[in-house]
Amino acid sequence: MASLLPSHLLPAKRSKENIYKRGLKPQNRNTHESKKKRKRMFQKNFSAAKRKRRKRKRKGRKRGEEQRRCSGGVKEAERRRREKKEKERRKKKKKEKKRKKLKIK
Repeated sequence: MASLLPSHLLPAKRSKENIYKRGLKPQNRNTHESKKKRKRMFQKNFSAAKRKRRKRKRKGRKRGEEQRRCSGGVKEAERRRREKKEKERRKKKKKEKKRKKLKIK
């Protein structure tokens, strides 16, 4: 059943157009320029950067760490692991050499 109240007394629908119109003087509300500007301002609030930031926040990562889960990040992590093992191996070798030197003397 349709409402018995006339449309101007009904609560306003929050459509996109209404969002764009908010905060403008009546004489500037419908010019082409102002429409474009409103649209731009509105879209700026929902930019891709903000979405990315929210995504990182959700996954608990800081700014430089967005690569952690993509294939490049995985390769990077593997490389780091390999280097770490290599470093450990070198360290062990060095210690072994030192021990041998001390034994000889």
